[in-house]
Amino acid sequence: MSPNWGIKASVIQLGTFNTDWRKLKVIPIHQAYDTEKSPARQHRAMLSGMQFIGHPERAAKAFITLAETKETVPLRVQLGTDSIALVRHAAKTTLSDSEKLESLAHSTNVDGIDPKEYTKKLVGG
Repeated sequence: MSPNWGIKASVIQLGTFNTDWRKLKVIPIHQAYDTEKSPARQHRAMLSGMQFIGHPERAAKAFITLAETKETVPLRVQLGTDSIALVRHAAKTTLSDSEKLESLAHSTNVDGIDPKEYTKKLVGG
């Protein structure tokens, strides 16, 4: 979207909220996705024993708060303690992985590139 339009968007990363979505009729699970190590099966098992800590009405109020403070809302917003924990865990894992393989990443540059200088120009730091 063009910045001239004045439209701002955020990705809302929700934690677990106890809403009626779990009461929906589910399509039967295809056997190919129901193996013991299947991520889909693991996800279903995790959800079946999980305490849903999010309060839906409070999430609705948070959405309104975000809409009213649109000038200061970041690109990504976590709602729920579980969401914050998972996002931070993923970010730390990504940082750790990138640090382990940083020299390999730099080895793919064309000759004459100073990674630190290039990064300063790229991200302004």
